[in-house]
Amino acid sequence: SRLNPYFTIQKALTKKKMANDIYQCEWCPPPKSSDDPNCEQAMGRALRLYSKTAKEMETLLQGNYFQQVEKDHPQRLESQKLLLDALNNIVALHLRQKEYHKAKLASVNVLEVDPHNLKALLRAAKAAMLDPASTLEEASAAIAA
Repeated sequence: SRLNPYFTIQKALTKKKMANDIYQCEWCPPPKSSDDPNCEQAMGRALRLYSKTAKEMETLLQGNYFQQVEKDHPQRLESQKLLLDALNNIVALHLRQKEYHKAKLASVNVLEVDPHNLKALLRAAKAAMLDPASTLEEASAAIAA
């Protein structure tokens, strides 16, 4: 797949779809007591799949193939979209699990790739407002961005 990224993109797309299914179908709220179901393993699997997807697309985008093709090449655009989708889904997963500090850090990762990503900006602001460790200045800065 060094010469043609098609298979790497398809493999990453499959991982993202599997993680989306886990996120949608196996999620349950964090347990409040020992009797409540614990979905930590399912969310861990989804997180690993999203992370692998993002890493594969990041590696692919930095590889030799995309250095030799034009900026608007369809596979480059698809790889960039997959990278941003996976990173944004990591943020959403942390928000849904009420891990607000991790969501803020994951939002920063998305914004490093695309500083104008609206989903990441909104999710960063939400995480900053809901995180009890956030300062007023941090929350205000996130909302202003």
